[in-house]
Amino acid sequence: MTTIEEIEDAGLTTDARPQAPRDKNEETNNAIEDNIAEEKSREPQTTQIPKSIYKRPKQSKPKIPKTSPIANIINIANCNGVHIGKSISYNIQKPPGKFDDKERNYVKTESINKLLNCTEQVTRDHIMFVSSHVGEGWKDIGRLLNYSDGQIYQFEEVNIVRGLKEVVYQLLLDWIQNEPETATIARLTNVLWDAKQEDVVQRFSKKFVV
Repeated sequence: MTTIEEIEDAGLTTDARPQAPRDKNEETNNAIEDNIAEEKSREPQTTQIPKSIYKRPKQSKPKIPKTSPIANIINIANCNGVHIGKSISYNIQKPPGKFDDKERNYVKTESINKLLNCTEQVTRDHIMFVSSHVGEGWKDIGRLLNYSDGQIYQFEEVNIVRGLKEVVYQLLLDWIQNEPETATIARLTNVLWDAKQEDVVQRFSKKFVV
């Protein structure tokens, strides 16, 4: 092998310069970098999509047209009894009173007149019969016998379990026991007649008047 010194002695020239010995670590680093570059070149190329493409389009809200209030004016002339809207009817009836002048379906017969003027004392048989026929308006009987609404209410609360007949019977029984002097057939008949219990009076006259 010819050395540089031999070439120079032979009168030959060269532009080659001796290179410094390579560092092994540098060669290793270069090799690693080459391998990384080669691996990156093998990876599939991904294309980055601009973020603006993924933006959802803004949904425009439907515009609601502005409406102005409208008032309908109806002029009605020369009319009577015009009604607009729902029709509500109220049926208000006057409750039957104790001394209502309403026409009665019963007349005072001879037998009834005898009862209206009879001074005999009322017995338990009499009030037993009467109480079995008294219906609506029975409280008016108690009022005409000078019982208060509170007393009538108490008679009802205590005896209503056994029926209305028992309530009326106990009321009349209390009356004949506490007012024996005024508890006459005439008094009872007049009270029944004024309390609109004409049917009871008629039956009473047929039962006890001969």
